[in-house]
Order: sequence, then structure tokens, then C-alpha cells
Amino acid sequence: MRILLCHSYYRQRGGEDFSFEQEADMLESRGHDVLRLTQHNRDAESLSPLSLALKTVWNRAFACELQAACRRFRPQIVHFTNTFPMISLAAYYAAKAEGAAVVQAVRNYRFICPQATLFRNGADCTRCVRSIVPWPAVAFGCYRGRGSSALLASQIVFHRLLRTWRRKVDLFYSPSDYTRSQLVA
Repeated sequence: MRILLCHSYYRQRGGEDFSFEQEADMLESRGHDVLRLTQHNRDAESLSPLSLALKTVWNRAFACELQAACRRFRPQIVHFTNTFPMISLAAYYAAKAEGAAVVQAVRNYRFICPQATLFRNGADCTRCVRSIVPWPAVAFGCYRGRGSSALLASQIVFHRLLRTWRRKVDLFYSPSDYTRSQLVA
């Protein structure tokens, strides 16, 4: 198969970065034609707060880059690991516009929790899981204070209203039943 892999690397190398690379290597070792399209979160440091906020919610430039890559490479699947903040969910729309199936690996809770961990003040926290708007995260400033938490809460609400996850992702997969159960909830 022809598979385009997308990932936004973290500032500090972490598990999702490693997993992205391992999955790409595994797919290539099994004879699949793989193209890697990546960003790096350290690039966010050079952006103004407004520019970063806009890219986090809808990165039109990356979506155009992805669409061009799809036209050249013609993938059957576009597989996403981490889209935050430098890729954004606009990339799903670009992939679908080119006829590719969209697969999203789920290794954190970013789609339901601005902090992405379901953890606050040393304890489990699921207050945002069943909230239509994840206001608890904003009130508590869970992700780098109230401003950044509000931005991520807005991104979640924006894509819920667009029904992005339901309309643009063909398959989600997660490493555990617990992760899956929280996202389904």
C-alpha cells in the first residue's frame, strides 16, 4: 500500500515520536511504500501567539502542503500520529479531499482534554470527558494556564461543531481499552 504518515514532533522527544518512527519503519520493512510528512513543535517558538493559535485550530499552509503531497504520492491511507499544534485537524480535510482514507493513532486524550492527560493536581481528572465544552480545563488552567487552555478548548469545540472526527476520520486506534473507552464516552 501507499501510506503517507504525518506527525508533529514534540519539543522534547517522547513516546509518540518514537512510535511514529517505529510504525514507519515497520510498514517499510513489510514492503509498503511510505512517505513521511512531518513538522516540529520547536517551530512554534518562532510564531506570534496569534499565529500559533490560528495554526493550532486550522493550519491552512500545512493542509495545502499535505494536499500537494497527496497529489504527487497518491496514498491510499494518510496516517496521523500527533497533529498538535503544527499540523492541525485541517490536514484531515486535505487528505479526504484527495480520496485517501484517514487513520488517527490515539496515544493521548487531546481530543477530549486540553491537557491531554486526564490528570490534574496529582489525581485522575475526567471533568472534561463528558462536557460539551471543556470549561473545567479553562477554569483550572490545565494546559499552560487559562489562555492556552481556552485555545485548546476552543479547538475541541470548533471541531466538534464541524463533526471533524466523525466525518473525516475513517479509523481511530488506541493502545488500550481504557483510552478507547474515554474517547467513546
